[in-house]
Amino acid sequence: MAATETYVFLQPPVYQSQALVLTTAAGEIDQAHAAADLEHVNIQKQVLLGQNVLETTAQS
Repeated sequence: MAATETYVFLQPPVYQSQALVLTTAAGEIDQAHAAADLEHVNIQKQVLLGQNVLETTAQS
């Protein structure tokens, strides 16, 4: 057990993070939920896969 613990603590640290961005668009009050959800997914896709976000991520 001591050998295993030593091996684990000698490994270089790995730092990871995740973020979730939820965007909403103004819509009709009586709009169907399925259509609204699809619209939100499309907005998120456009924002998160935009060229500025991808370039900034690649530089990090």
